[in-house]
Amino acid sequence: RSPAVAADLLDIRLWVRTSTRARLDFTYQVRRSDALLATASSTHAFVNEEGNPVRLNRDDPFWILMQNRAISI
Repeated sequence: RSPAVAADLLDIRLWVRTSTRARLDFTYQVRRSDALLATASSTHAFVNEEGNPVRLNRDDPFWILMQNRAISI
């Protein structure tokens, strides 16, 4: 792996690795042309206005899209 510089045109790829009604796990790749520069992952939880964890309702449009993998990020 190598560093990127300000003038580089980078391709950042993102995948949803897993999804539940309470969280999403993402995997990332940063590439310059065909060279893989970095990989990463992150977990994101759904929270309410007070910052408390919540589960999406089964009829939530976002949850339905995630189940069908029809979402493009």
